[in-house]
Amino acid sequence: MRNLTRGRGIGFFDTRGFYPDFILWIKEGTAQRVVFVEPHGMVHAGAYRHDDKARLHERLPALARKAAARSRLDNVSLDSYIVSNTPYEELRRSYDDGTWTRERFAQAHIVFPERTDEYDYISIILGRRAAAGAA
Repeated sequence: MRNLTRGRGIGFFDTRGFYPDFILWIKEGTAQRVVFVEPHGMVHAGAYRHDDKARLHERLPALARKAAARSRLDNVSLDSYIVSNTPYEELRRSYDDGTWTRERFAQAHIVFPERTDEYDYISIILGRRAAAGAA
């Protein structure tokens, strides 16, 4: 579903106000996974270690644990992905130290809107498949 904007949607980073564009809610049995998805041009992105939007997925498990403690719902996990509008071949040369592979981007929850036999960003987001191939 489409996330709402500031003041009405789900946001992160109080000082900068990041509201991911989409919220994907996946329910399998009793488990629920809420994934925040942000299409994002990354041509001017700096180093991963300084990119709060890209690193949001690292902070969400702790947030999910806190919410579970308050709500007593321990079957909900939170996750996030950046869908880079900047093509892989362009981004890999300029991102961070210039050595990132598709697999490394996927491990960092940055995917590219591509669907082939070797790489399927939808499957990666859904948690059904890892990125294959080094380049």
